[in-house]
Amino acid sequence: MASALRSIYNHEDFREYLGEMLDSNEFGRGARLKLSNFIECQPSFISQVLNGKNELSLEHAHKMNLFFNHDTEASQYFLTMVNLSRAGTFDLQKFLREQMRDQREKQLQVHKVVQKAELHRDDLLYYYSNWLAVSVHLLSVIEKYQDLKAMQAKLAASDAEFLETINFLSRTGLIEIKNGKINAGEAHVHLKKTSPYAQSATVLTRLKVLEKLKLSNPRAVNFTSNFTISRKAYDSLRKTILDFIVQLDEHIQRDDPEEFCTLVLDLIEH
Repeated sequence: MASALRSIYNHEDFREYLGEMLDSNEFGRGARLKLSNFIECQPSFISQVLNGKNELSLEHAHKMNLFFNHDTEASQYFLTMVNLSRAGTFDLQKFLREQMRDQREKQLQVHKVVQKAELHRDDLLYYYSNWLAVSVHLLSVIEKYQDLKAMQAKLAASDAEFLETINFLSRTGLIEIKNGKINAGEAHVHLKKTSPYAQSATVLTRLKVLEKLKLSNPRAVNFTSNFTISRKAYDSLRKTILDFIVQLDEHIQRDDPEEFCTLVLDLIEH
């Protein structure tokens, strides 16, 4: 279940995660009874676990992985959370927390937040070196810009370059033209960190942001800072940023689009 895979990495306490899942709408009424029947225990045992009066066995935890339909990575993370709750020494707790951090960071890498099919490499090169193509593609999901003339006016594009871009995006399936209106196509693009085009795409985006910085926009947020920080605080800040990226993606997937925005976010350790 997609929401389960999204939310599990936001927790370090399996009880918090378990309570969140059982109170969600995914399992309907009587979720605790359904879970107790599935793992073959009394319903009161689930309540005792949630209240911290009892611990899960690894066998129960394994069955819960099946009940929540966790994939392999989420199952490992859940078992680690259960083991952390059972750990009796500080050293073991520290070891398990470090394991969870590594597992969480592996899942929260930007290229795994949203997995989408990539175009052919030649098309990718054109797409990520052509800001107009990126702009038309993203604006195609916003109703007020789906009219061809409104789109071209918004982007201040010449007839020739706009037509070339429209033809490219149509051929690759990134957009569809219906009744004179632009709609998002079925094809998607997402550039992984390991892609050879990642640096070009990053440079292109930053150049457009630099252009925008010359303009006065009271709604824009611009922040740059050099600072010193403790290792512990750095790790905490990095996790906060990764968590924010997950939340941002949830908003993008859920909200009705009204504007095209760019976010440039870097945390670099020198």
